[in-house]
Amino acid sequence: MDEIEALVSRVLDTAMSVHIDVGPGLFETVYEQLLANRLAKQGIHVERQLSVGAHIDGLDFPKAFAIDLLVDQRLLVEMKSIDRLAPVHVQQTLT
Repeated sequence: MDEIEALVSRVLDTAMSVHIDVGPGLFETVYEQLLANRLAKQGIHVERQLSVGAHIDGLDFPKAFAIDLLVDQRLLVEMKSIDRLAPVHVQQTLT
């Protein structure tokens, strides 16, 4: 397993432990903070809500998007607290 796969595995395992411990029904921001905190306790660097700019049709949007979690400066995590994925959620993640 390479480094990024190992990191993804740790993040997924930690996210599942958060979900098992606190259950469904909380806001994304709560899950986000819990996941970030648990990853940080494992010694993994995590940044939350980083703004990403975009240049579209000649206009600059300095805060067009937000990265929910940037893990170890190389893994983007998009948080969702929903019953079912809809096409819009997939598109949002891809964007």
